[in-house]
Amino acid sequence: MHSDKALLLNALKEAGSIKRGVFRLSSGGVSDIYIDIRLVYSKPRCLAIIVRSMEKTLSRIVYDYICGIPTGGLPLASVLAFKLNKPLIYVRKMPKEYGTQRIVEGIEGSLEGVKVVIVDDVITTGTSVMSAVRALRKLGARVDDVTVVVNRSKNKELLINEGIRLHSLLRIEEIRELIWRGQI
Repeated sequence: MHSDKALLLNALKEAGSIKRGVFRLSSGGVSDIYIDIRLVYSKPRCLAIIVRSMEKTLSRIVYDYICGIPTGGLPLASVLAFKLNKPLIYVRKMPKEYGTQRIVEGIEGSLEGVKVVIVDDVITTGTSVMSAVRALRKLGARVDDVTVVVNRSKNKELLINEGIRLHSLLRIEEIRELIWRGQI
């Protein structure tokens, strides 16, 4: 296995982010593996490994803003935006019913022509990501790339049909392989 991937897998393992059992996913499906990236945020050494890998991925993408997907992807997007000196935005699931009533937070003014990369922790069905893509595009942003820590999706068509390139640090199959070998 590639050394960067092994380092990432070990970071997830050390953080306790890879769970085995029976889990209901946000998609409504059931899985014998649950990936809880939120546990990485409490382990600075593990988070640093993931951030370095994500930085490498983002270095190959042209973008103006980083958009985090609440809640799992927002801490990661925040750290990356800070380290890369890029503005951070995020898309709410529902617009606020008070104050500015925005659906996109972190920007004052227009997103017209602004290139946005979306950062999330885990992608399963792609519906959360696509909801953010559509909200950003509706405001004039250009969204072509999504980057995630773990891709557990088998539904690539949803993103491809919308012209989105998915960049993932790990695939669920790589995690399954580690489990199969008895290393988790």
